[in-house]
Amino acid sequence: FTGCRLILLGKHEKKLTVFEKKGIRTGYADNMKEREFDIVVDCSGSQAGTDTALSIVRPGGRVILKTTLADRRSVDLNSVVIHELTLTGSRCGPFPPAIKAIEYGKVDVTCLVSGLFCLEDGVKAFDYASRKDVLKVIIKVDRR
Repeated sequence: FTGCRLILLGKHEKKLTVFEKKGIRTGYADNMKEREFDIVVDCSGSQAGTDTALSIVRPGGRVILKTTLADRRSVDLNSVVIHELTLTGSRCGPFPPAIKAIEYGKVDVTCLVSGLFCLEDGVKAFDYASRKDVLKVIIKVDRR
């Protein structure tokens, strides 16, 4: 449905299973060969994910950095130059079409939600969200 040979890479079996159930091919990031992919999108949220993205994209390929890191870390720009890579930063896409796709049921995001918490349980929600096996957490704010 994407028009490409899509594979989602990760390190956590529970998270990968969510996408396998949706018919998306998955694999373990540690098992990928160097310089294998034309385009790599890094949305890992980790330095290791960015390093992996740079190592598995083919020479002349493109890495789209969708991730932000809590700590400032260095990136080996030598590999970008040597392998003539294109780096593209992508913070957030256009929200209106994404919201419309969810509203009309074209995209089902419920499988990505690991937990739902009330505002009063916000601290618990953040603790839960920090677990490795958790995807997304929603904090519900009630208007009274």
